[in-house]
Amino acid sequence: MEFADRQALVAAELNVFVGRESLLADGARLIQAARLVTLYGVGGVGKTRIATRLAADVGRAFESGVCLVDLTAVTEADALAGQLTAALGILDNSREPGEARLIQHLRDKEILLVLDNCEHLLRPVQELLRVLLLTSEKLRVLVTSRVKLRIEGERPLEVPPLTTDEAMALLSDRGRAVNGEWERALSETGALPPQDAHAACTVCELLEGIPLSIELAAGRLDATTIQEIVEHITRQGRPAAAWSSNGARASSGGHSRLAAGDRLSLLVDGPEFEQRHHHSLQATMDWSFGLLPQDERRLWALSWVFVRGFDLSAAEAVCTRFGLEQSKILRLLANLVRHSVLTTETHHGRTRYRMLESLREYGVQHLSDDDLSELEQAHADYFAGLLQRAADTWYGPDETVWMACLDSESPNFRAAMDFLLGDPGQAPRALELAINAVRSRFQIFNGKINEARRWLNYALDEQPEAHTELEVAGLSLLAYLSLIQGDIDDARPALRRAESVARALGIAEESGSLILAQAAERWLANSARSVARSAVAMFGRAEELFLAAGCRGDANMALMFQSMAAGFVGDRTAALGPCARLLAEAEARGARWAVSWALWDSALVELVHGDAVDAARLVQRSLRMQREMGDTWGPAWGLWLAAVIAAVLDNHDLAAQLFGGADERQRITKVTVYQLLPYLQLEQRYKLAGERELGAVEYDVKVSVGRALRYDQVFDLALGPLAPDREQARKFVPPGGLTPREFDVAAHVAKGMTSRQIAAELGISYRTVETHLQNIMPKLGFSNRIEVAAWHAGLPSAGQDSES
Repeated sequence: MEFADRQALVAAELNVFVGRESLLADGARLIQAARLVTLYGVGGVGKTRIATRLAADVGRAFESGVCLVDLTAVTEADALAGQLTAALGILDNSREPGEARLIQHLRDKEILLVLDNCEHLLRPVQELLRVLLLTSEKLRVLVTSRVKLRIEGERPLEVPPLTTDEAMALLSDRGRAVNGEWERALSETGALPPQDAHAACTVCELLEGIPLSIELAAGRLDATTIQEIVEHITRQGRPAAAWSSNGARASSGGHSRLAAGDRLSLLVDGPEFEQRHHHSLQATMDWSFGLLPQDERRLWALSWVFVRGFDLSAAEAVCTRFGLEQSKILRLLANLVRHSVLTTETHHGRTRYRMLESLREYGVQHLSDDDLSELEQAHADYFAGLLQRAADTWYGPDETVWMACLDSESPNFRAAMDFLLGDPGQAPRALELAINAVRSRFQIFNGKINEARRWLNYALDEQPEAHTELEVAGLSLLAYLSLIQGDIDDARPALRRAESVARALGIAEESGSLILAQAAERWLANSARSVARSAVAMFGRAEELFLAAGCRGDANMALMFQSMAAGFVGDRTAALGPCARLLAEAEARGARWAVSWALWDSALVELVHGDAVDAARLVQRSLRMQREMGDTWGPAWGLWLAAVIAAVLDNHDLAAQLFGGADERQRITKVTVYQLLPYLQLEQRYKLAGERELGAVEYDVKVSVGRALRYDQVFDLALGPLAPDREQARKFVPPGGLTPREFDVAAHVAKGMTSRQIAAELGISYRTVETHLQNIMPKLGFSNRIEVAAWHAGLPSAGQDSES
């Protein structure tokens, strides 16, 4: 399955999947017959679980696998494409709009895209799917929603409540996990204790087969008998009686509130019996909520504020402001997990808690307006403080843990920023949050530079008219991010604004962020060597200012850029000094990501001013570390530098393949080494040398071969000997008796490209591609393109494209 080295796309089931055989069969049949299938039904009926199981069942039929996209936390239409690109592993480093990147990525992919929880985004989902299904012929989409999408080609499939037998099986399975008597009876006889069987059946009927309701009821069986559960439900009367006609819970005193845009009132189309099932779920939640002790009810309600999950530290910091004792929070969380109100998952050695959206939306109704305002403030305070600590302390032994964990909290950071921007008096805090996100580097590490730029832009747009030092820092960092993306056109206006505001405040010579951005512009976007050379001292000045402010991580970045710039435009002495200091400091602090970049920088300096063999050793150390850490930004640079080093060592055959592999990696990750002037000039010099050595045609063939290699194969090439073996050096001989160009065409066939696409990629005519294919097939003994693709994919040194 695609994306095997990223988070699991089809979640492992933590408990037994019960029943639904007929529904799963219908779903599988529809996915084979139609390109868009919508699973629709009331909240709590099990749409997500069924979609996950369906994806697992049919996923092997899709060459590029399955991608599950949870849309629960997406509240704005503009964020929809970004959520899909992130789930698909498309890094957010490109200037292209998210929709354009989706179209490009999915165009030739045979993939099942599962969009979960779409009901609050109907129009944007409709519009996006129309485009994707039109431009991606092999794409199939499975949607879950409380309503049908109602677009062309949709095949809706209703998810009904469980049958009586299925409901009994679910209640029995979940109940035995918490009730020892049920476990013994089911293990020994395969049936519930006789005195409980009738009551269990009654519970399933009263709860009308809604799986979430049954799960909640089962969670009470550790402390309540099944007969008592029947009494509790019966005592409440008919489920619908507790609800008004529009789905709002009737006030019964205390704190009760419907969230803005509340999806609890969004019912499936029309029929009264479906509304009854919906009301049954609400009544079950009322009952389950009412049985909990006061502190657990309070924690359920307060947990609404967390978006896409939270950890213990967040719960303690936020919820203790509402009368809950910190020493009790862990126990309260455990109880909510035991009663199926919360679920848990582990990220980087830390437990994260998450609440189903239906339960989350129910909980917020038990908060007053004053509670909500104070709760969102507490949430914003905590997550703003978390980013502040990360920005101040990431440069150390925990930096990779910081970067990975911070990425998990992106939805909470964005929610905190939205809250702060809603209050003009707190807009500067929102900008500070966006600045600290950049300073902590987690968005760069995780391939989300565009997200960092968007956050800065959002916050800068809402700042008060009076200028501040924060505004200078925000504009400067916005320019810096644009520069390292090669986006000079956006960088310069932001930098000019930063300079103007800094002059007005009298801090133009004292802002480390501004001087860093100015130096980056001089070095990366200016062809005059004298101007570029002045950047070296400016990076040094920025480092001094950061150190004086106690910002050691920012100082490290300034030193790294100083060392790189000196490597290009300085002499050996000027280059080696900052380089050696950069590596020594990073190693002393145990900062592995910083060490990997210091090694990369050392390799660059050695290449330009020292020994290319030493440069090879250094860049390979850097690549190994970055691959182990899961860095999405660094490897594209490392592969590129390995290609340059191979060319300097006169191994032009290998260099061409590495340049091709680096090109492909940059295309996938949207890292733009070639749009940065010093790097472009260095590459052009050695590519020309390679073309002179091998001939332009042969060189282009080798570059194309490198593009066709899988990511792991390119990595293996870069980590092997970069210097040529003079005794065994020989021309590349493609297998199967193919010519180099025929082998190149076969490689592109294996990537699923049409003849016209291959022609455009290789710069040859459609007729020439077809002629090559007519020659390839008899040489290999094949009769169609599928056999050619399968042959190429099985070769040890070439294969299909992988973006994992």
